[in-house]
Amino acid sequence: MLDLVLVIVAGLAGAVVARMLNQPLILGYILAGVLVGPHTGGTTVDIANVEKLADIGVALLLFSLGLEFSKKDIRSISGLAVYGTLIQVGLTVTCGYFIGQYVGWGLHSSLWFGLAIASSSTAVIMKTLVSRGNMNTLSGKLMMGMSIVQDVTLIPLMILLLQFGKEGEFSWASAAMPIGMAVAFVAVMHIFGAMVAPLLLRWIARWNSRELFSLCIVALGLGLGWVSYQMGLSFAFGAFVAGLVLSDSDYGHRALSELVPVRDIFGLLFFVSIGMLLDVRFLYEHLGMVLFLFVSAACSRGLILSGMSWLFGYRRVIPIAMFFGMLAISEIAFVLIRMGLNEGAISEEVYSLILNTVVVSMVVGPIASGLTTPVYDFIKRHSRLDGKIRNMSLPEDSLSKHIIVVGDDGASRDIGIVLNRLSLPYVIIESNHKVYRQLKHLNLNVIYGDPTSETILTGAGISRCRVLLLMMKDEQTRDSIIRHVRHIPSVRIIVQADTIEEMVHLRGKDEVEVIHPDFEAAFEVARQTLLHLGIPAEEIHHYLSLARKELYTEPSVRHKGGQEDLARLLRQAQQRLTSAWVQIPQGANLIGKTLSEAQVRTLYGITVTGVMRGEEFTPNPPADFRLQEKDFLAVMGQPEQCQKWIQDMKPKNVEENNERSDSK
Repeated sequence: MLDLVLVIVAGLAGAVVARMLNQPLILGYILAGVLVGPHTGGTTVDIANVEKLADIGVALLLFSLGLEFSKKDIRSISGLAVYGTLIQVGLTVTCGYFIGQYVGWGLHSSLWFGLAIASSSTAVIMKTLVSRGNMNTLSGKLMMGMSIVQDVTLIPLMILLLQFGKEGEFSWASAAMPIGMAVAFVAVMHIFGAMVAPLLLRWIARWNSRELFSLCIVALGLGLGWVSYQMGLSFAFGAFVAGLVLSDSDYGHRALSELVPVRDIFGLLFFVSIGMLLDVRFLYEHLGMVLFLFVSAACSRGLILSGMSWLFGYRRVIPIAMFFGMLAISEIAFVLIRMGLNEGAISEEVYSLILNTVVVSMVVGPIASGLTTPVYDFIKRHSRLDGKIRNMSLPEDSLSKHIIVVGDDGASRDIGIVLNRLSLPYVIIESNHKVYRQLKHLNLNVIYGDPTSETILTGAGISRCRVLLLMMKDEQTRDSIIRHVRHIPSVRIIVQADTIEEMVHLRGKDEVEVIHPDFEAAFEVARQTLLHLGIPAEEIHHYLSLARKELYTEPSVRHKGGQEDLARLLRQAQQRLTSAWVQIPQGANLIGKTLSEAQVRTLYGITVTGVMRGEEFTPNPPADFRLQEKDFLAVMGQPEQCQKWIQDMKPKNVEENNERSDSK
């Protein structure tokens, strides 16, 4: 218990210092572990306990990374992420083997070193990208995709190398059993992830208990890791495969959002534990060897990664980002060398040298990633490259410029049905499992999870959406979502407000547009009533547009000068204008005329901003645009001018009939 408390407190202190120095938190975790580790004399922690904490931490890290694995994301960069990574792993293992041979290691130790340095740390890359705000860049997406494929590739190679180390002479017959066990485990997990896990998670989720759902997710990750361990495979391997099979399920986003806090805690345990395992005295005595191994491994793998990205057409800043951003050696290397040591494939000295090399790379990696921009700027100044970075933005996603709907009960369902019929891109976020199942039954595009979770919002594509609809009564949830989203300039937020006080509060946010359900219900009642009385639809729309502007004006305008006075004057100017849709009636004097001949702007001061003819919309029609009967015109002007124009546009017989009916 004291060991666990020490790790968490030390990690907190290191993270605070790292944040104060504007460095990634992971750097603070590792250095804190080094300072309080038993090798520095800071504590008397049991090394075996520390290694157990690290085992659990790396298992949950790999489980969460498996959950974040997206086939859709990999598909868009499959050339480099899959084929380029396979070539890179093979070349890196070969380079590592020759480095081991150069320093005098045997065949087995050289191969284990080559395999250990073949993969980059997905956790370090992810945390560094998030801390530097580069997660959504193309370079970030490429690094994450390649590092995950690296981890997947290392697993069968690790099994083969374990068998090779045991027998001394490799044979396919001796390797058949562990390979068969791994293939069987993956096959069973694929069936489990497709059939059993969704049923289990659906059964748990029907209680709408975050505590039960979170516990179920952690139990699945660690439990399946234990099954993998019992089959003679790696505990972390089982957890990683479990995350992969759950990532494509309907509950993948929700599972990841619930696991993030737990993952961060166990990630802290892993990285602090790694720092505590670092023997500073051993590092000091073998500093030259460790630095040589680190530099040679970093340079060889970095050059191979840069070369692969260049060959696959990713130029300019991408190769530089690959070199510096993927410097840290993978956390799987820790699992790999532990297994090699336990199986007698590598000696204690080789294990310590590789471990120190891995830790040094994790310490230097987050710092080195910050060199990408200055190095690229230096190259631009001394070469013919222009300053335009074309490959840093994400490729076009299948879900972009869409609408995100978050609502209570039937609100999201009704809006989703309308958007579905209009073939508009959208996604609904639903936290209630019962409602989620109903929406899935209606074939609506919906994800299950807490809409206040940044992971869920990211999964819904919040950075690429056009409109966010918040149709909910829970003010705390609504305000939390707005805080997450308001910094994204491309997103327009439309919010439901149930009281005047909420309207006043929300209208103070420039990026928010407010809708009051009572107002809208009153407008609909008025529209139905006026239609029943025979009032033309275009006049009803005109009147209701004026009423809507008046009601939605901020009830109390505070005069504080400066920007608020300017906003008040702009609102007053806006009230003097109206926008409306007007249909050209049968027999109107506009039929057959062009806009220039109709002289709408000259005679009435009205601007026609658009014309809807059937299903075709013409924005900003030119002066020679010829009007037809039943065209819908989008117009803007002063209310009195619009009203006069509507009256003048009516055919004479209609006006006479109206006058006779009025006299009667």
